[in-house]
Amino acid sequence: MLSFHKFIFTFGIIIALIVITTAAPQSNNLAMQNAMRSLDSARFKPNWNINGSGSGNNGRNWGAGGNVGVGTKVWQSPNGRHDVGVGANYGQQFGRSQGQSWHSRPDVGFGAAYRYKFGRR
Repeated sequence: MLSFHKFIFTFGIIIALIVITTAAPQSNNLAMQNAMRSLDSARFKPNWNINGSGSGNNGRNWGAGGNVGVGTKVWQSPNGRHDVGVGANYGQQFGRSQGQSWHSRPDVGFGAAYRYKFGRR
């Protein structure tokens, strides 16, 4: 049976996930993916995710952008049925249009994931 403290911890994680995923969709979705992928790795072993892209016609018209993310498992129960992972992501775009430079605001996101393994251990 679940103790009161475990119930409060689990409930808090669920509420945090709901709040985090509705705040800033793009970066938080990527951060959540990093957190979920980290559940299958060893504790505190980071999983990195680096993406970049760009396009352009000439030196006056071009654009580029990228994302960097990391996730890691931070807790595993002694019986191995419960896992908690966290993730973070940073992204930004920049370029030139008709000779005018531009850049986006930094897009930062954080996420957490909880997994319970059903069945016999």
